Amino acid sequence: TTERVALNDQGQVAFAATLRETSGQESDSDGLFRASAADGVTQIVRLADPAPDGNGFFGPRDSDPSGDALSPPGLDNAGAVSFHSILNGTSGGENVDDNGVFRLGNATLNQLARAGDPVPGGGDTFGSIDRSLASNLAGQVALQAFLSFGPQPIRGGPPADLERIYVTTDTGLDEVVKTGESMSDGNGILVGLKDLMIAENGDLVFEGMVTGTNDDSDRPHLVWTDGASLEKIARQGQLGPGEIQNPPFEFGEFTGVDFNAGKRVVFSGRLDRNAAPPGNRTSGIYLWEGNVLTRLVRQGDPAPDGNGTFGNVAVPVFMNSSGAIVFSAPLEGTANPPSDDFGIFYIDSGLSVQRIARRGQSLEGSTITSTSFLGDWVGSGGLEGSDIAVAGMNAINDSGQVAFYAFLADGRLGAFLWSSGESVFSDSFESGDTSSWAASIP
Repeated sequence: TTERVALNDQGQVAFAATLRETSGQESDSDGLFRASAADGVTQIVRLADPAPDGNGFFGPRDSDPSGDALSPPGLDNAGAVSFHSILNGTSGGENVDDNGVFRLGNATLNQLARAGDPVPGGGDTFGSIDRSLASNLAGQVALQAFLSFGPQPIRGGPPADLERIYVTTDTGLDEVVKTGESMSDGNGILVGLKDLMIAENGDLVFEGMVTGTNDDSDRPHLVWTDGASLEKIARQGQLGPGEIQNPPFEFGEFTGVDFNAGKRVVFSGRLDRNAAPPGNRTSGIYLWEGNVLTRLVRQGDPAPDGNGTFGNVAVPVFMNSSGAIVFSAPLEGTANPPSDDFGIFYIDSGLSVQRIARRGQSLEGSTITSTSFLGDWVGSGGLEGSDIAVAGMNAINDSGQVAFYAFLADGRLGAFLWSSGESVFSDSFESGDTSSWAASIP
């Protein structure tokens, strides 16, 4: 089986796969691979392969033999594949030197960072490295690490600085963010990090726990940084823009996030308020640009074709370098549920929402019964949405094209390419037929 496909601008793909009938059975059945039409398939790493420095083997911990050892791969435009892995049989043992981040480029597998190794600049060692690394097509890899020791907080003193973010450079790793730093507006101190993402220019977005704010609320924040400034995008408990209900809705959990090198961030999430069910929860999609928050879509807004309203839009969101946005979401109050209650949508530079495809829509002499982004179907077995921040996992490219699949009522399955500003599907195939065909949106 194949999972988590990443694509670069050179037409190469990197993917995780499980192999059958291997000599070691489950001990060597999983691996990461790179492929292209010109070069075929290249193996990057397999379970039971030795670590680059000879200390241990790629594979799950003995205490968790069914755990995933290899993370989904990142792929850059030079063809380098990056990944996080657990290792077993190491000299230090579990939770000492048994995890790290690795990259294969120029046919050599290199270790970028590993638990037990000294951190850049010395004075401490990596305690563990988070599985959720991020990468971009320019070749940078961003990782979140927990240090083994260091300045511990004293009562009433500053928080510990044991969580840090590093980004690869030509010469090694640069420290970009650490806990204990103040937000750039002076309102709060960063004390926790997770869900890291990196743009093509090296800017980062992550979710950070911030304490000591002037509203006395220790809540998660979405944070943007270029390595010099820590800026708040939004905070859980913050009043959502345009919310005037009494009591008003506030940001709850952040669900989907994407951004580009133009310091433009789109995010989705749950909205909560202190009211009795069923009116205490809803959802929305928002844009942060120039430190201004704009509401793009809110649950209950009308669908662009007039058939129904948006349901839960706390969904994955995707943005290209020009700022165009796509998402998929359920619809409520439609004319013929469940045959027309899900769709894929596009938000242009003018912030207007357009339909790309939806259930019940006519297509190729039939109607769509199920649809979602093509990468979601190939990468996660048909699940709607993706939470991967590695390079190549985006639903819209920089030309404004969106690849998606559709099951049709007559039993066919097709893959389609939609281009912004056009009402045409093209470069498509159907199950049992590899020829190209096109279909106009009615």
